[in-house]
Amino acid sequence: MDRKFFASERKRLKMTQEAMAEVLSQNIYTIKKWEGGVRKIPPYMGYVLAAIEAGLEPIGKDHLVEYAQVKAGGAQADDGDDD
Repeated sequence: MDRKFFASERKRLKMTQEAMAEVLSQNIYTIKKWEGGVRKIPPYMGYVLAAIEAGLEPIGKDHLVEYAQVKAGGAQADDGDDD
């Protein structure tokens, strides 16, 4: 992803660098490096920006599902039943 495009999308979403860093569970300096061209922006960031625009914010590292669980079918949605 182009750094100028990332910065313009962040601004269009009315987010500061600090707010974007918080939503993405990143350090603000990572956002600054992405926008400054010092560090490469991950290729999936376009999907993340689209999700944020749709109102779906990432929920952070604490809620990641291990790939092995997904592949094995072990990650299932909570149906609210406590049994």
